[in-house]
Amino acid sequence: MTKRLIVCGAPCAGKSTYLREKFEPGDLVYDFDTVHQALSGLGSHLHSDAIRPYVIAARDAIFAQLEAHQQQPFIAITSSPKKAAVQALADRLAAEVVFLEVSAVDAHERADLDSRPEVWHSYIDNWFRNSDFVPAEKV
Repeated sequence: MTKRLIVCGAPCAGKSTYLREKFEPGDLVYDFDTVHQALSGLGSHLHSDAIRPYVIAARDAIFAQLEAHQQQPFIAITSSPKKAAVQALADRLAAEVVFLEVSAVDAHERADLDSRPEVWHSYIDNWFRNSDFVPAEKV
């Protein structure tokens, strides 16, 4: 079976680490941070509002190709806080969802340990405020 994974969870849940552990040569990878870094020349966790629309356009083009070519193995990362949006994407791309659970406290601690910019704490807070994922629940 072709590996097609959507890895989801809060910011600093370990999605990129999971991706690195599961990646195999030939897998297509979509990671907002990596694409943003490639398009902007900024560090991995430094985001520019001016670059964001281009990253989203690249994502949409990649997802359209993955939808059309269902044999292409891929791993995509999303921090969408909504179960229905993640499941709809998984259905569209014929992918399995992997939800990585983390507490808000642990996510903030990881952001600090990784020396992420201060704005990441607001990303974490926003995800937990808007999420409808239930702790210990897998999509």
